[in-house]
Amino acid sequence: MKVEVVPFGSYGGKDFVEILMTNKQGIRIGFSDLGARINRWGIPNQEGHFEEIVLGHANAQEAFESNDYYGVTVGPVAGRIAEGRFTLNGKTYQLSQNDGRNHLHGGLEGYDLQQFAYAIEEAADAVTVTFRLHSPKIEYPGSVAVEVKHRFTDDNVWTIIYKGEAEETTLFNPTNHVYFNLNGNNQTSVLNHEMTIKASHYLPLDQEAIPLGEKASVEETPFDLREGKRFGDLLDSQDPQFRLMNGFDHPFILDTPGTAEPVAQFTCPDKGRSLEVYTTSPAIVVYTHNKVGDPTLIWDHPLKPYAGIVLETQEVPDAINQPQLGNIIVAKRQIYSSQTSYRLVFDEMKGK
Repeated sequence: MKVEVVPFGSYGGKDFVEILMTNKQGIRIGFSDLGARINRWGIPNQEGHFEEIVLGHANAQEAFESNDYYGVTVGPVAGRIAEGRFTLNGKTYQLSQNDGRNHLHGGLEGYDLQQFAYAIEEAADAVTVTFRLHSPKIEYPGSVAVEVKHRFTDDNVWTIIYKGEAEETTLFNPTNHVYFNLNGNNQTSVLNHEMTIKASHYLPLDQEAIPLGEKASVEETPFDLREGKRFGDLLDSQDPQFRLMNGFDHPFILDTPGTAEPVAQFTCPDKGRSLEVYTTSPAIVVYTHNKVGDPTLIWDHPLKPYAGIVLETQEVPDAINQPQLGNIIVAKRQIYSSQTSYRLVFDEMKGK
């Protein structure tokens, strides 16, 4: 497999890099030390150009100024914490409120714009880049030694392995905020994607996207994706939860995480491409890019609604305040570990 380390630009006096891996099928994936992020996953077309199936940035300056989370490692805690407040071991902590009243994706000192140290390991059929960061005690109690491994194979499998060792009891619930669009063109929305998620329950949300506290059955709702549905066919649904967000922005509680079977699959029949998801995490937060903020260019094109699908494998948001939903507490010297893989599959009739 070909490996290149190329400049990713500079910002704030720091120089960043992108590690490009190209496998024997000519498929290229890119990771950056800026936020331990995936920045590209390109499939070569007949014209010799890469069709990028993830949303990414051209350089570090664009990433810093975009105010988004495309492809980054999110942490220490993914998702929202209601009112930015929680109690741990009898002490109440107030975090930054960077999403209205709430704390989102690690807040103002999250991992998304941190520079990680990195090391590259090459094998016969795979390359692994290991990113490391000592997460200081700023907002959350205790420091965490963070390790994020990105591994890419000749069989088109991207695997993320998260590890974190806490110096004292704290919260830890990382994920990757990758946006997929299997069209390979973010000007074509994901409305043509078929979505399958092996989840019998999901979590309804309030107006601020905080879980209401109880699991709900997916039966007879647009959230029943167990047998697969085309996303565009759901847009007319009058289900109150679907209408609340104009799409999905919800945690799905997986039926069988940690098994050898995919917990989710997303397919773009128009391009003959599918993505299988495997994870040890108990939930996937699915966000269908229901809205766009300030004008943002992705691969030189302005973003449109439904430009991508986010698949955040994690414990559910706000679990620290709603312990019936999960546990994100990591004890002193405890080592947290989780793993997620995305397998790219092609329809043999359509090729790449």
